[in-house]
Amino acid sequence: MQQDLWLTWELTKREIAQRYRGTFLGILWPMLYAGLFLAIFSFVFTVVLRVRWGQSGENMATGSLMIFCGMVPYLFVAEVMGRSPGIMLASANLVKRVRFPVHLIPVVSINAALIIAAINLALLLAFAFAVGEADAFAVLFLPLILVPLYLFALGIGWLFSSVAVFFRDLGQIAPVLVQVMMFMAPVFYPASIIPADFLPYFAVNPLTYFVEAFRSALGGQFDVALWLQMVALHGGIAALGWLVFHRLRPAFGDLL
Repeated sequence: MQQDLWLTWELTKREIAQRYRGTFLGILWPMLYAGLFLAIFSFVFTVVLRVRWGQSGENMATGSLMIFCGMVPYLFVAEVMGRSPGIMLASANLVKRVRFPVHLIPVVSINAALIIAAINLALLLAFAFAVGEADAFAVLFLPLILVPLYLFALGIGWLFSSVAVFFRDLGQIAPVLVQVMMFMAPVFYPASIIPADFLPYFAVNPLTYFVEAFRSALGGQFDVALWLQMVALHGGIAALGWLVFHRLRPAFGDLL
């Protein structure tokens, strides 16, 4: 166990270093990408479409902050779902090594995405405090929401990476699924404007909980009972992903 933790940490550091090696800005690129994404969607939804966020909705900074709350979990999930289907194919040399712990390959990719998400979360907090929209308890509550989010990512990572070895089309389906999840969750608009008849469809989208939880936590509200339910639910998804990965693992070497 200790060796696996050390190996995961070392591989995660190498993954981050290799991902941005040779680039001028290095790890600043994800932050610039998130900033550009935030600016565009804030302009489109707050200025052009005039989406309002309650009594203070006329303030563009508030709209940008609410959109940023949705972007942090979305960008993390999009990164995991986008990379997972091709990760075993890209690591075929490691998969064919008999003694290498192959189950760590998706974990390393997820951990690298989590580091970027943590940076975005820090930027979110800084932005929220700068515009006076953050409660002091947000510093404690927001990181807690990363726990079920990480468990969900583990389940998706193990599931997608293993199934994609047999079903290569998953690599083409995953980006489309991510886009559907983005627009079928209140990432760029408040949940209050969703018609009541369609709320159940939005509720089954995993992103919906995380987006709403980030916004509530920023205001100092944290539903412990619901959080525990999400930890249990996404812990089950992680266990399912691990089970599927473990069952399919023996065939990886022959198919890669």
